[in-house]
Formats: sequence, C-alpha cells, structure tokens
Amino acid sequence: AEILALADRPQVVGGRQPPPAPLLLAAVERIARGEGRDHEVIAALALLRVRACARFDAILGELLRADPSYVWLPLVHWHLHIRRQDLLGHFLGDQVIHGRFATGRSAWVLPFERGFWRWTPAQNTTFAGALAQIVGDHERDTPTVWRALTILAAIDSGPVDALAAAASDSRAAVMEKAIRVMARCDRGQCVPTLIECLADERARFAIYGLRRALKDLLPRRAVELLMTAPLRKVTVAKEVVRLLGEQRIDAAYDHLIGLWDGDIHRDVRIALLRALWDHLDRDPTWRVYAKAVAGDDWVMASRLGDIPADRLTVESDRRLSALLARVLE
Repeated sequence: AEILALADRPQVVGGRQPPPAPLLLAAVERIARGEGRDHEVIAALALLRVRACARFDAILGELLRADPSYVWLPLVHWHLHIRRQDLLGHFLGDQVIHGRFATGRSAWVLPFERGFWRWTPAQNTTFAGALAQIVGDHERDTPTVWRALTILAAIDSGPVDALAAAASDSRAAVMEKAIRVMARCDRGQCVPTLIECLADERARFAIYGLRRALKDLLPRRAVELLMTAPLRKVTVAKEVVRLLGEQRIDAAYDHLIGLWDGDIHRDVRIALLRALWDHLDRDPTWRVYAKAVAGDDWVMASRLGDIPADRLTVESDRRLSALLARVLE
C-alpha cells in the first residue's frame, strides 16, 4: 500500500502526471502481476494505466497468458475493447475462465454494448454467437435476454440469425423485445423479418421500427421490400404508403398510383393523398387528386386543401385551385 501511495503521489501541480521513478514503476508492476492482495493488484493496474500507459499496454499480453481471469477486471477488458483488440478474441466466447479473479464455475460474457466497429468481423461473429446462446436459453431471466438482444442489434458485422429467430420466440416478452430492437441494426439486415411480422399480431411492434430500419438501405432495395408488405391492416397499410411516398424512385411512385384503383381502406386512401405531396410535379398525381374530388367522399376531397403552399409551383397552384373549386361547387 505504501508503494502504491508513493507512486501515485503528484509530481507536478495540475496537468498530466509523469510516470513514477523507474524503481517505483518496477515495484508497481510486480504488484500488478500478482504480488499483493486483490485490491492492491487492481490499484496497481489502474495506476499503470493512468501514469504509465505504455508499460500497462506492454504487460497486458503476459498477464492474460499467465492468468486469463484478469480479463474480468473492468479496466482490463475496456482497455482491450478500445485499444488492444488483438488480445480480445480469445475472450469473446462464453468459455469458463479460471484464475485469481474468476471462480471457474460458470461462463461469463464480457459486458460490451457498443463500439463494435473496432472489432474484426470474426470477433463480431464470435461475440454474437455467445449472445445467441443466452437468447436461446429458456432458463435465463428475461432482463438478461433483453440485454443480449439489444447488444445483438448493435453489433456491426455479426450475424443476426438469433435476433431474427427471436421474433418468433414462444416467450412473448422476448419476441416483442426482439422486434423492437431490430430497427437498430445499422445495415437493415432485419427488414425482411420486420416485413414478415406485418402480416400478423406482431405488426403492432414491427410497424413502428420499420422507418428507422429502412433508412440504411438503398432506395431500390427498400422499395422492393415495401412492395411485399401485406396491406390487410389499416395501420400497416398507411405507414407503408407513407414510406413509399418518401422514396424518390419511379418504382415506388408507380406502385402508389396503382394502389388508388385497388381495394384499399378509406384511411389508406387519405394517407396516399398525403404521400403524393412529394410528387406534385407529375401528371398521374393530379389524376389521382381529380378522382378524389370526383368521388362521393367530401372529407377525402377536402384533404387536398391541406397541401402546403410552399410545395406548389405556379402550375401546380393553378391545378390545385381548379380542383378545390370543384369541391366547393
């Protein structure tokens, strides 16, 4: 304890402190390697990391080879996560660790939740596999499974098979959580699963994450998936129509125009009128608006009056004025 206190004593007023004297540094290193009580070992490691980071970094590999349980110390595994990913791979599975800081009676998964872009794809895959085992264990408590699902959605280049499978889990709480976190996958890997969920009672969770999930896809791929979405549920159909309206490619627009003549709910038609606001420069849009005005539903026709003036050109303003005049007749 005296050695640690002496080594930690400030040498300059304010600012970053220099490393301890060589003899003190060597003594602190011996403590960090295990010559002391547990709390002294941890304090020595913390001192090395703050005051002699290069030395701390240099001995990490030796420490972990001699005693793998050092990895369970937060200051060690977070340093590996941020700076020494080359030493991390062996510890990303769910193997049982033996040593000074581990009981050796159960497997643990390191508590990483973000920053996976620092890892290699192989490391992401290994860690995702460990989390998948937690998700698939029906004896696990629900909060632990929820946390594993949340982390799975945050892994940059790992497989999402376990997350997709959890969307059909027999445990209702697990199923709902899986669907809710799918939108966080940064490459839209789970969009097909979300689309599939729109066909049944899971739609009430899936529909609200669909917009976020689509934003990382190329527009053409997003439209291809949206065009496969079931439109039997009014809430789902309205959101799908809105999303299609925001995609500035011809395939999405043509699909919207074709929907008007189909058998769709009144509220979906109103949503479709709104979705066409971004396409006021196209003639088919005005043909749809003319059909809305010619129909028997005056409420639907009156929705043309909601089109903001700042979206109108001279020509579209003239067209809109003519249609609104017909509504008032």
